[in-house]
Amino acid sequence: MTRFAAVLLALIAFLASVARADRSNYGDVHREAAAFKEQALRMLQRAKGDTGVHQGHIKAADDMVLFFQLHDLNKDGHLDGHELLTVYANQEVAVGSDGRPTTGSAPPAKLSDLVRLVDTALDMDDTDNDGMISWSEYFASQLATAVDHRLVVRDAETLQIIQLFTCTAAIDVMAWAGDSQLILVASKQKKAIQANYYFMRVWSLADIEWKCCIDEGVAGLVNVIWAPDARHLLVFSDFQLRITVWSLVTKDASYIQYPKYSNKGFCFRKDGRYFALSERKDCKDTVSIYDCDDWTLLKALAL
Repeated sequence: MTRFAAVLLALIAFLASVARADRSNYGDVHREAAAFKEQALRMLQRAKGDTGVHQGHIKAADDMVLFFQLHDLNKDGHLDGHELLTVYANQEVAVGSDGRPTTGSAPPAKLSDLVRLVDTALDMDDTDNDGMISWSEYFASQLATAVDHRLVVRDAETLQIIQLFTCTAAIDVMAWAGDSQLILVASKQKKAIQANYYFMRVWSLADIEWKCCIDEGVAGLVNVIWAPDARHLLVFSDFQLRITVWSLVTKDASYIQYPKYSNKGFCFRKDGRYFALSERKDCKDTVSIYDCDDWTLLKALAL
């Protein structure tokens, strides 16, 4: 059986199982399946008939389709924490001191290490924070991959490398802006005083000469998200001390004090105009509403 036939059979099995599933606890199954089908079939058609595509790119497309189909055990179009844990457990991966997979001489991973790997994968790829990685999120994560201190960006149609960015330290966090024009990476490095020192880099796919450098100092960085306008970054410091809102247009910074959480308890309104945040001040919980134009507090609702 040829590689193309194997991929096609796996895809048919996946789509057939999804067709039988009318409902799922994990969201809109058919919408994610449609996205999977459209992208996967495009890959397979190119792999079969487009001789201009390099064999390495065909293999990369095949591997993406097969990996997702094989590890989506309940066929709901998502990879949840249990399925990701199975992925790492079956690979018998070793975990280095930085909590990442390693090919070195590190001892076999313990359950706690595997959980850390799952958490890291969700932090980097689960862009809508629903606790799972959808096909669209998985595909997007493969278009930009971090290799040590380098960021590799691939074309969505051909999977050819179109840009290579270099950072001064290992990349720990990576996130696309909503318009897919900018991409963020964040790194953590050790200084002489042995304190954690965080910095971020933002690159533009439209203008390779443009870049933005942001240093967070010793305040720490536990989470960073894009605002819906794709021109503001919200940086959550350590110990829930503050959120720093950086404007990539004006270079100004605004501050929001004492968020209750760094990875949940916040959301933007659908049109991106307002930002709701769960805060903890003076031992009291509030939900605060901020205007995303100037990041001023509009209203605080006591809980």
